[in-house]
Amino acid sequence: MLSYLHAFHAGNFADVQKHAGLYLGLTMMQVKASPIACFDTHAGSAEYDLGIQTLWRDRDRLAAPDWAGFLSILADRNPAGGPLRIYPGSPAWM
Repeated sequence: MLSYLHAFHAGNFADVQKHAGLYLGLTMMQVKASPIACFDTHAGSAEYDLGIQTLWRDRDRLAAPDWAGFLSILADRNPAGGPLRIYPGSPAWM
């Protein structure tokens, strides 16, 4: 049996798409005043030390409002003006 290590794939295109969708979905659910609960049965680590530099370099082109909060969370976890080093996993997004 092959062992799957999520850290090897964390931060790739599909992972970033998944987390952007998760962030947008959670943001939309929080518009209503009613509470929500999340339970992630397949979560990996809460944060990964890596560089998803393509997204980070192109963040100015991703100025659409849907991306603003997502990019703000990444900016809060990384040094200002530096490369993107910390990327949150699903538990951190929730």
